Parts: sequence; structure tokens; C-alpha cells
Amino acid sequence: MPEVLIFDGYIDEPGSLGVPPYIHPLPRAVFGAVRDAGGTPSYITVDQWRNGKKLPPSDLLVVLSGMSVPGRYLRGMPASRRELFQLIEGYRGETVLGGPAALDP
Repeated sequence: MPEVLIFDGYIDEPGSLGVPPYIHPLPRAVFGAVRDAGGTPSYITVDQWRNGKKLPPSDLLVVLSGMSVPGRYLRGMPASRRELFQLIEGYRGETVLGGPAALDP
């Protein structure tokens, strides 16, 4: 049974549930897909990681982040490109990047 860590870097898209206190539908769908496939999902937000929470051990890291329309945020700032690189460089397993950040050149 693979252990899959879902890293919610927050996805901000018009017409969709975005930054906290809401959870975008994509992390919820990934969580369900991992369970349906017999894996063990776990979940952490970028804010928890920024506050020093360590990533739990996992076989696969699914990073979901990005914004399709740039804007100002009062709270719940999506993960920056620098933060995503820092996160991925420090991880030893397989990584999947999803959300608008996956399309960022």
C-alpha cells in the first residue's frame, strides 16, 4: 500500500473553492482517488509547512498549487515558485505537480 502525501499549496481559480478555510476540489479528489486505489493518503497545507511542520514519510508527494489569475491576498497566500522548488528539492520520493503551478513556465 503506497503512502501518498497531498501537499496543498492552495489553488486559486475563479469559480472554485480556493484558499482557507476552504479546500479546493482537486486535493479532495486526489485524496479519494488514493483511497480508492488502496493507498494511504495524508494531507498537509503550505501554511502548516511554513510554520515548521515536517512532511510525514510517503512514497509519493502530490503537490497541488497555483493561481490562474494573479491577485492580492489578505490571508492564505498560495505557495510561491521558490517554496515549491524548496519543497520538491528536499523530498526523496516521486513527486507529481498539479494545479495551475504545473503550467507555470
